[in-house]
Amino acid sequence: MFHIHMILVIRTLLNSHNKINRFMKSLKLSFAFFIFLGSTFSIFAQTIPNAGFENWSTSYTDPQPSQWGTTNNFSALLSTNSCVQRSTDARSGKYSVKISAAQAGTNVFPGAVFQGSIKTFKGVPYTSQPSTFSFSYKGNIAAGDSAKVLIAFYNYSSPFLKLTKGLLGGASFGLKGSHTSWIDTSVTLNYITSLIVPETMVFAVIYSNPQNNTFIQVDSLIFSGSGTVKQLPNNNFENWDSTGVDQADGWFSLNKYLALEGLTRTVSKSTDAHNGSYAIQLQSDTLGLGGNDTFALITTGTFSGKGMLGGFAANTHPNKLSFYYKYTPGKSGDSGNVAVWLRKNGKTVDSSLGVLPPASTYTLYELTIPGTGIPDTINIAFSSSNVQGKHGAALGSILLLDDLSFTTISGIDEATKNNTFEIYPNPANESFSIQYKGGHTGMINFVLINSLGQEVMRKQLSSTLDAQAFKISCHTLPSGIYMYSLQCGNEEKSGKIILH
Repeated sequence: MFHIHMILVIRTLLNSHNKINRFMKSLKLSFAFFIFLGSTFSIFAQTIPNAGFENWSTSYTDPQPSQWGTTNNFSALLSTNSCVQRSTDARSGKYSVKISAAQAGTNVFPGAVFQGSIKTFKGVPYTSQPSTFSFSYKGNIAAGDSAKVLIAFYNYSSPFLKLTKGLLGGASFGLKGSHTSWIDTSVTLNYITSLIVPETMVFAVIYSNPQNNTFIQVDSLIFSGSGTVKQLPNNNFENWDSTGVDQADGWFSLNKYLALEGLTRTVSKSTDAHNGSYAIQLQSDTLGLGGNDTFALITTGTFSGKGMLGGFAANTHPNKLSFYYKYTPGKSGDSGNVAVWLRKNGKTVDSSLGVLPPASTYTLYELTIPGTGIPDTINIAFSSSNVQGKHGAALGSILLLDDLSFTTISGIDEATKNNTFEIYPNPANESFSIQYKGGHTGMINFVLINSLGQEVMRKQLSSTLDAQAFKISCHTLPSGIYMYSLQCGNEEKSGKIILH
């Protein structure tokens, strides 16, 4: 029974790790999302936060129990509260550990503290065979759920344990109910044989239900038995660590996740700038998840189980994102990526994706953003490697970015009502007419722009009479939604015209 229960606990943690793998894949797929719609046009300035990457801050990971692994890397990815937290409500000493769970969409990531690896379950070195495990706990465990405790001892070199794949013994059990006071308890540890000494040990406490205010706290973990018994490191949770992480203000990266995994940060401040003091550098490196996970990401939003969400407030539709970049691929065929999502009420209304080829010097890149949707939020994201997987990401690919800016369109669509100008018919087929009623003589400037933001027609019309009409041929233009602008002296009008 212990062996079956232990396998279920291990599967809980391994499934969480697989969810993170799927989550990271969803970030890659988010870049590939691309929708085309028509647009409306008028020049405005939409501000991008920290567009020159001049402003940086050092943030710190939430305190981690020293010498323990946790699932706080999941929380860092989701920008949620840490699953594992330090609590001053202790059974002994100053601190205990508080464990809860996180949720992103339909994915639940359990909170856990553990010794050993949740990926391999090879364990940490341990050469005692304790007979009893004692500890203290309290908490509010959701109905139908239980906190799980796993203790497993292994000896992989013993031929006698070949059938159990090295498993020598331990214990696995659940904790249920709501407890406002500390409960002191102990369990007996069972072994296949007392003649074999363990080589490694895996220990974990898991809480898997993300309901509000549900959690488990544990403290004072003690192994006991005959002879010298080795204790878990930091078994009273008195020692906690926090890691400083540099972040570009207004931008989110995987740096906190990587810091909690003990991996190299993939996003950094660079003095190799196109303008000003700093640029931002993204360098592809393994994320430690296995598979094709060598890429660095930044976004003006946040990460979630459904990809990259959120962003900065907006009320206009960008026509074009411009920036300067340098790109050195780690291997031939790798490329950087840029993506922009325009969302309203949480739903994507327009988006665009660009591929960044190698560039040894700072190079201007302009990403056209088609569409008519007027967002309330804009999210910009960059990747240091090819997230579409055509050539595979490459270790060491480096992307430098600086000086981002928008040319922005707003949803005017006849909003600048001006009876001085009239365009008819609308929709038009072979031609349309522009009628001017201003009474001024002089030049009328007419510009026609397609839904990609490209100028397809520019004319200067000489106005000599009131209510004068000018016929414009459009039979060579593809069908679609076009934006026009008209100007004569101080009189202007912008709007949309549909060509069939």
